[in-house]
Amino acid sequence: MFAMMLRCLFAGMLFHASSAFAAEAGHDGRFPIQAAILFEDDEPIAGATTCLVGEACQIFAKESHGVRLSLKVSKRRDHCLVQELSLSCAEARCSFDNGKSNVTFSNQQRFDFFEGGDSGVETLLVLRTRWKIGRFLL
Repeated sequence: MFAMMLRCLFAGMLFHASSAFAAEAGHDGRFPIQAAILFEDDEPIAGATTCLVGEACQIFAKESHGVRLSLKVSKRRDHCLVQELSLSCAEARCSFDNGKSNVTFSNQQRFDFFEGGDSGVETLLVLRTRWKIGRFLL
């Protein structure tokens, strides 16, 4: 019951999305980011940091809960923002919906992550079950 209430609390919080990056980035390119991890079988956790446009910043570290999540926001030549999340798990390989450990996005705020991932070697089309580890909220 308590864990469910925490999930609702985290889901209801206002998290900074891509449109907020541009609005909140200071003249030096710094912006705040808040995130939460909602694990399927564990208590949720939250984190916050200040990032700099053009550099990767670490939101979560492996030591505390076995997952490392970093964010890189870059400016293209047309001044549009490109955001990329990178994921690394301590115990086993993990990945996003796309089967890779990184994902480029524009205005998404929720990202599910799973055990396993693509090996980089092409294989025949096979339906594989991947177990969901949890969800990141930005």
